Amino acid sequence: MSDWIGGLVQESQDQYRMAWELIARSRKDGVVEKAGNLSFSIAGIPFPMFNVAFPDRPPQSIEELLQLKDQALRKFSEHQVEGMLTLPSSWIPRGGIAALEDAGMKQDFKVMGMRTARLNDLVRPVPEIRHVHGDEATELIARVNAAAYGIPKELESVIRLPGVWQGDVRAYAVFENQDPVAVGASVIQNGICYIMWMATVEKARGKGYAQAIVCRAWNDAREKDLARMTVLHATQMGRPVYHKLGYTAIAEFPGFISTAG
Repeated sequence: MSDWIGGLVQESQDQYRMAWELIARSRKDGVVEKAGNLSFSIAGIPFPMFNVAFPDRPPQSIEELLQLKDQALRKFSEHQVEGMLTLPSSWIPRGGIAALEDAGMKQDFKVMGMRTARLNDLVRPVPEIRHVHGDEATELIARVNAAAYGIPKELESVIRLPGVWQGDVRAYAVFENQDPVAVGASVIQNGICYIMWMATVEKARGKGYAQAIVCRAWNDAREKDLARMTVLHATQMGRPVYHKLGYTAIAEFPGFISTAG
């Protein structure tokens, strides 16, 4: 891997970690800390994807990868949560995925780090996008994400994020007949407009709502000269949406959780 490509992958890893740190810091029982070659963002939520261990650099061997896995599981156990070890796929040594599976881990979540400095023009009519604030933002982000991704009702209440809307964070929503059907948010960090919490309920998909929210967030950031780049980490379902907007794929991030009950 060239130094230039490696730098982009590292940058995408750092941006992914910072987004999860924002979530962890927003919760009263959240934990953000570094231990050895792992950085932890633990929101304290009983859902593995919200409690994440990020290696700071590529493991040099399968043995080191397994050591990171053991360290991550110890930390999650210490905080009494299930968690996820995630790293760029290009960082995983050859045979590493099989070794993790043999050690009781499974791939449970995967996203693609993507970025662009210029968005393509929208080809669909632009819907009305509401900039939402405070408690309304928290409510809508939680409700629509839960509905869109099938998060159990008992977890919907605990993914509400008191405090996350402080600082340079903006939330957006699209409504149909007064019902929220699509949401998203942006946070400005170090000249980057990071897009997160994107979700569209099933009945409203294919109408360009997600693309319109991203463009609104990017335009708001650019109008204030706050960002030179927009970045996100997309699920498999979202990748084609963002690719059409002009985002370039940088690195894939598989997430591994323990299969132990």
